[in-house]
Amino acid sequence: KRLSVSSAKKPVLILSSFLSCYLTHLVLLTAIFLFNIFILKIDYGNNLPRILLISALGSLAGISLGTSIGTLIKATAEVKTNIITFFFLFSCFLAGMMGPAIKYLVDTNLPLLNKINPANMIVDGLYSLNIYDDFSRYNSNIISLICFSFLCISLSITVLKKQKFKSL
Repeated sequence: KRLSVSSAKKPVLILSSFLSCYLTHLVLLTAIFLFNIFILKIDYGNNLPRILLISALGSLAGISLGTSIGTLIKATAEVKTNIITFFFLFSCFLAGMMGPAIKYLVDTNLPLLNKINPANMIVDGLYSLNIYDDFSRYNSNIISLICFSFLCISLSITVLKKQKFKSL
């Protein structure tokens, strides 16, 4: 409701809010990686820049999806939080993060589902760094994450533009 009564342009509101969330998330992501590398002494090998890139794009996709769900669904904050939590847990389940057999089943029987699943794009991108010699599959997942994020933000802006000013 706050956004509907604002005189500011809707794309500016969405993008400024989105950018502040994303920058905060990147700072936290950097802190986590620094902690893992220097305190826990986790070795990410020679693929660290690519791991950081797909992590940053995963954050971008997650915040984009959260923004679009927040603008699409007319419900309380608790309901929206529950929907987003369910979506991400189900996405991770389909991506094989709760058992590799599930990823294989989904890839075999419903390959399109895992092609549009952002959690699978991240998991598949990380797997491809360790399994394949070339980066074509990794690059495909990077492009998919960028497209997914762009579609979610575009959807949010379109939905907010269509909302009319509310009566004060």
